[in-house]
Amino acid sequence: MLFFREFTVRKHERGILLRNGDFERFLAPAVYRFFDPQGRLAVERFDLTQPAFEHRLTDYLVRCQPEAVEDHFVCVETGPTQVAVIYRNGHPWTFVAPERRALFWKGVVRVTAELIDVASNIVVPRRIAQACITERHARGASAFDAAIVVREVPEAHVGLLFIDGQLARELAPGVHAFWKIGRNVHVELVDLRVKALEVSEQELLTKDKESLRVHLNASYRFRDAQLTVRNVKDPVEFLYKEIQLGLRTAVATRSLDALLEHKGSLDRDVFARVHDKLAALGIDLTEVGVNELARITL
Repeated sequence: MLFFREFTVRKHERGILLRNGDFERFLAPAVYRFFDPQGRLAVERFDLTQPAFEHRLTDYLVRCQPEAVEDHFVCVETGPTQVAVIYRNGHPWTFVAPERRALFWKGVVRVTAELIDVASNIVVPRRIAQACITERHARGASAFDAAIVVREVPEAHVGLLFIDGQLARELAPGVHAFWKIGRNVHVELVDLRVKALEVSEQELLTKDKESLRVHLNASYRFRDAQLTVRNVKDPVEFLYKEIQLGLRTAVATRSLDALLEHKGSLDRDVFARVHDKLAALGIDLTEVGVNELARITL
């Protein structure tokens, strides 16, 4: 027995017999005894409960041992715009990127593959998206993180989907998932609820060149988020400056006495000067209120 070598391939394993480092054949579960006086043989064992086969021999086996590959593996090949979603016992498990080849052992784990053209189908099927979310909650990360963008749009919000920097469409409240392979995908959330805007204290000149201190609040909401984002770089800053300008103009058309006597007219005047311009950009100005109006004495 000095020149014999013994190898055991267990029931949940497969083996590859190598001679001088070259592929010889696959080994099914069994105990093997080989006459090997010069120590040229070696056996690599693979646990079938881990079905992904990542090995230097992959391309050789597919090209030169097609029948053996058909017997032992699920072979997956993707095109330039395709991903393959790999299912493990019926559940989404991992993916194969475009222009790749991958082998998965047949046997203990049931492995199937679904080819998806991500160039024409940006939306991720719900089952795959849910598997990604579940895995993230359980482990903090998912095998699909490199391929999928998942974003939840809360109630009273809309999501704006940007693809390669271009606004593509609006997303309703709910969970959305998109393939990001080959493209840059970003979702921006917009709150549709009414929000308050405080316009800090302004020192302004009246029609009769008197100095006046004015402090006001406004409230607004985004009515058409797509229209606003397409036309305004920073909507809140734009709104703030437009109210400032409307306030400055309204004060400059009245005398100090008129302003002090009819404070309410200033609210209405600022609202009227700003409302229509904002509405044309998808922003509803709902209220303007002057909190403080006082003459500045030197």
